[in-house]
Amino acid sequence: MEHELKGALDREEFLLYYQPKVDLHSRHLIGVEALLRWQHPVKGLVSPGDFIPVLENTGLIAPVGRWVIHQACRQAQEWKKKGLDIKISVNVSAQQFDDDRLISSIRESLRHTGLQGSSLEVELTETVLMQHVSQAAVVLESLSSRGITVALDDFGKGYSSLSYLQHLALDIIKLDKQFVLGLPESKDDMVLVQTIVTMAHNLGKKVLAEGVEREDQVLALQEMGCDYAQGFLFSRPVQPEEIFAKYSDGSAS
Repeated sequence: MEHELKGALDREEFLLYYQPKVDLHSRHLIGVEALLRWQHPVKGLVSPGDFIPVLENTGLIAPVGRWVIHQACRQAQEWKKKGLDIKISVNVSAQQFDDDRLISSIRESLRHTGLQGSSLEVELTETVLMQHVSQAAVVLESLSSRGITVALDDFGKGYSSLSYLQHLALDIIKLDKQFVLGLPESKDDMVLVQTIVTMAHNLGKKVLAEGVEREDQVLALQEMGCDYAQGFLFSRPVQPEEIFAKYSDGSAS
């Protein structure tokens, strides 16, 4: 797999699927998350869980990550020209975050595609931030100054240190699906989610719940004041043509 992945980018075997994010109250589409897929010439679509760790272990994640950023920006601009003006988010790995070219590659992708920074969102995990505490504030401030939204992915899954929420330029907290799974049956999960939502709002940040699969979860999240949601209830990750066909009117209901 390592050998095959080394040439996959040049052979244009990678592609992006997109999973919608919706406003929990209006059910309108607010954006999509770009998710990397590998179309193997023989095996077909390879599970991200199989090939992404290999990309990370071999250092290939950095060039592939730059391709993802550029491709996502290009797609967002293409949709915008057709009338679908939504924010597009990309995941940044620890190796990408540690790469001095991260900011310049984002800047170049925006310039080359003509996309405004306000249409781009960068998702980082707690692990990435905690491993790069010294440079995190500088990088996030640089992204924020360009109008780029910054989301903290999988909140509650990793370190869950609260101090950086106050000091870093974070806009959105993505609530890990492990907390959503138990809603509304689990009283403990209800208390935890409510606490996180209240804390985030008090700090001026929005909250997105991941892994939403049922209507009763939506109702519970709405009652707690959660802002946005993402999950199979609304849509699985799909190809860009399906995004435009399904959501060109802005509705995700």
